[in-house]
Amino acid sequence: MTVMNDFNGVIAILIKKRNDALKFREALSLTATKIVGEQQQVVPVDTSRLKNSLCWEWIQNNTLRPKLKILTEVKYAKAVEFGTFQKRIGEIGKSGKKITGMAPRPYFYPPIRHNTERLKERVKRL
Repeated sequence: MTVMNDFNGVIAILIKKRNDALKFREALSLTATKIVGEQQQVVPVDTSRLKNSLCWEWIQNNTLRPKLKILTEVKYAKAVEFGTFQKRIGEIGKSGKKITGMAPRPYFYPPIRHNTERLKERVKRL
């Protein structure tokens, strides 16, 4: 009888941990969805290709901790986020022509930083 009571206690703990893990996974997916939505609101748009490519997905791993990544497959995404030739824009190059480039237009990391704090608060409330 004692063994059964102990077993029931273990089951209760496992159920609570599973429920907590599900709540954490839900908080994580809500936050990722919010981040991508904010990125899509602030990303510079020309053809909408970059905007439409922003997404998130779960990463398969062998741990119990859920992981996800926020990504875009568009090759010029870094150039939009960080700019091109930032330190030399406006200078005169070796050819005698003014160096041109694109100024940084951050759209990717600011929403991540902003929502990371919100995720921490959500997790504390679990």
